[in-house]
This record gives sequence, structure tokens and C-alpha cells, in this order.
Amino acid sequence: MAKDASADGLRGIAAANVVLCHSLISLFPLGFRYLWPGAALPSVQLGLAEKIISAPFLSVLWNGNFPVCIFFVLSGYVLSAKFWRDGDVSALTTMALRRYVRLGIPVLGSVLFAYFMMVGGLNDLPRTVAAMTGNAWMAQFWNFDPALSDAVMDGVFGAMLHGSSPYVPVLWTMRVELLGSFLVFGYAALAPRGRLAPVFFVTVTVAIASIDSSNWPLYAGFLLGVHIGRMTRGSRSAVLLAVVGAIFFGAFDKSPLFDWTLPLSVDFTWRKHFFNVLGGACAVFAIRFGFAKAFLTSAPIQFLGRISYSLYLVHFPLTLCLLGGVFRHLMDGGWSRGPAALVAMTVTFIAACAVAAIFQRTFDTWGIALSHRLFPGRAIPAAPADNQRPTSQGALS
Repeated sequence: MAKDASADGLRGIAAANVVLCHSLISLFPLGFRYLWPGAALPSVQLGLAEKIISAPFLSVLWNGNFPVCIFFVLSGYVLSAKFWRDGDVSALTTMALRRYVRLGIPVLGSVLFAYFMMVGGLNDLPRTVAAMTGNAWMAQFWNFDPALSDAVMDGVFGAMLHGSSPYVPVLWTMRVELLGSFLVFGYAALAPRGRLAPVFFVTVTVAIASIDSSNWPLYAGFLLGVHIGRMTRGSRSAVLLAVVGAIFFGAFDKSPLFDWTLPLSVDFTWRKHFFNVLGGACAVFAIRFGFAKAFLTSAPIQFLGRISYSLYLVHFPLTLCLLGGVFRHLMDGGWSRGPAALVAMTVTFIAACAVAAIFQRTFDTWGIALSHRLFPGRAIPAAPADNQRPTSQGALS
């Protein structure tokens, strides 16, 4: 299986969706009354912007949980690709050994980025903007005194092992990503084909659910990605159905439209994970078999794909500081809320992409390079030329 450029493009779109989500919820918290109940204070009034943001199915464009679930399904799809291509179990072992370092160096960079923003005096901005917008969600961030030792420990261990970070709260996903990656490496090596494949999937999923009853749908997303990567055919009708499924399940929220799901569980977070993972699997299946290939492989989208991990890591501190600072400055200057929000979000997105591009060339690249240096993989003989004996060796990437 060659590198899938469409998968990179989808990852870039998903990262942009996360940025848009956090920008909108920062300035229009009541617009997320179905996606993130309780984000706004009771005193906030419902306006036109909030009605548009919370519109059924349109909200799939800024439902931040949905792209996170896409990330998890994509990880299962991409991380198992080399094994399906080469059939070399040692490749899975090498990737497993590298995974913590590869993910962890950029995570550390993200936490340090937030730390230096806080010590620079920007840690009051979230609460200032929260007071302006009636935002209970935004008011909860950065309510502590930063310390370099704490930031380093948080970046090296806290986010990756405990799934939490007071400096960059979106790093809750990193523990899931790390454990899910290890799950992929073992699952891909053991998963049978044919009729036993769904039985094995259900068995492993039930085992995971018995250990983590809240987050098991997220880990099941990694397994679904493995199976999608193993598929060789997808009919046009199946792809179109998957697109519909991605939109429908990706738009899942707490509105009356989805009350039919209540018998499954009263836990909204669990249902959100469950249906967003289904939507993520549908999205990955659709692009796996050619949907929107021209768009996803275009230069701007490939750029987003290249910086997607970095964009995810750096956008949140910028949202708390730059977005809030620009919005407050414009509002103090007499701008109305809508234009001020549009300018603030545009400036923040451009800045986030620029910072992410730098971050990708530094921390992200350093993480990859160090993981390869520490765990070079099993050396394999290079393909010999005609009538020549092998004279060189290469390393698995």
C-alpha cells in the first residue's frame, strides 16, 4: 500500500475543524449548547450566530470531537499500512518502540509553548474574554501559576501517561493516541482474515470495554481503521453511503434530533464518542476508495495535512491568547461582535498555521529523528543488482 495522500488531506481538514471549533466556542459558547452543553453561562442570550452554529448537521463542520475521532481511525489505518504492504511483523515492533518519543517530543514543545505564553503575562486573557462572552468553558483554563518544572513534567509524562494537561487541555487525546497505537500494532499482527475477522474485532472490543467502559469507542476506532486499511474494494454506492454516514454520525449532538439514541446510554459523552467514531470510520472508508481525492490531494490541503499534528498541538494556546486578545481589542474599539469575531478567527487561524509550520520543522521533525535514532529498526539487505551480491543495508522507516 503506497502512502495515501488523501488520508493526509483528511487529517489536515480534521485539524482545521478542531481549530474552528475552539475558535467558535470561545466567542459563541451558546452556539455549542448541543455539542458542548454548559459551555455558556445561563445569562447568555441566543442570537442569530448561535442559531447558525447549532443548526442540525451544519454543526459537523465545527464539531471538534468528530475530527478527533477521525484522527483515531486514521491512526489505525495508517499505522497498519506498512504491515499490510510488507507483511513484516518487525515493522510493527519498531513503530511501537518509536511511538512514545515520536509523539512525546512535539507534546513537550506544545506545553513549553503554552508555558512561555503564560509567564509572558497572557494567562489572564482567557478569563477576560470569558467575562465578555459569558463563557463558562473558557473561564476554566489557565487558572494557576505556571512553573517550568511542572510544565516539563507535564510535557514529558503528564499528557502522555495521564491524558491531561493544565497547560494545553486538548492533550487529553494523547493518552488515547498512545495506547491506541500500541493496540494497533498488536491487533494488526494477530487479526485473522475472512469470517473470523468480525468475531475477533467484537471480542477485542468487548475486552476493551470491560477495562474502560467510558472510552472504549475511541479505541474501537483504531481497530476499525486497521480493517479499513485491509479492504481492497469499495463500490461507488458504498462510498456514497459512507459519506452520508460521516455527515450524520459526525453531527451527533444533544439536540432532540438524536433522542432516539438515549436507550443506548444516558451518558452523552459516551454516545458522542460512539457515533463520532462511526462517522470517522465512514469518512476514512470514503477517502480510502477515492472520495474527494482531487480536493484532498490539492496543495493547500496537503499543506494542512503536513502540519496537522503541529497545528493541533499549538492552536489551543493561540486560541486562548491571540484570538481573545484580537477580539477584545476590536470590541474595545467599537466593533460589533460578528465582524470582530470573524477578524479574530481569521488572524488566529493564519497565525496558527504559520506557527505550526515552524513547529513541524522543529519539534515534530526532532521527534521523528530522535525516535529513528534510538530505535533504527531491523536492518534488511538492499535489493541486489543483476549478477551482484548485496553490498548495502537499509533500515525500516
